[in-house]
Amino acid sequence: EEARVRLRDLMGFELVEVAKTSRRRTVGAGESSSSAAGGNNVYVLKNTRSIAETYEGLDRAADADNRSALLLVVCALVFLTDGQLRESDMWRQLGDLGLERGTKTSAAFGSPRIEDVLDEFCKQQYLSKVKSEEQVLWSMGPRADAEISEKSICAFILEMYGDEVNDENIAALRHSVSAFNAA
Repeated sequence: EEARVRLRDLMGFELVEVAKTSRRRTVGAGESSSSAAGGNNVYVLKNTRSIAETYEGLDRAADADNRSALLLVVCALVFLTDGQLRESDMWRQLGDLGLERGTKTSAAFGSPRIEDVLDEFCKQQYLSKVKSEEQVLWSMGPRADAEISEKSICAFILEMYGDEVNDENIAALRHSVSAFNAA
């Protein structure tokens, strides 16, 4: 318990247990992973500080910023498609941003191709890619579920459209997404 409190208070991180197929749950005092069904859970460190607090005064590499932005864009697309994004739709949307499949990304992302960056997100469990005979579906991985809140995704989308980020607009966006995906 003391280590958990120090980790949170001094470093700004919280140990979170995530199942490979379900949502997050915070590991509390006296809990162990032995209660996890099948032992398929993994642990990630979740940043408990706001983005401003985390990066205040730090000199971050440009490629790290670009990667974070790309991850947030893909997570927003997944959110807007009710949790499962067809790969063809993802590439169409990324193409609109000038990120074409197979083209070199220069030094902007620190990898030679955009596919390499997306594959790295999968390895890091930020994204999940499921292939079937008909299509490939992308979703948020367990690490993204633990580190990126739905509210922050909504705020990102609202900011992209120049709307004010407030609880009313976030609720309206959530409602619109639910209504659209139900249709």
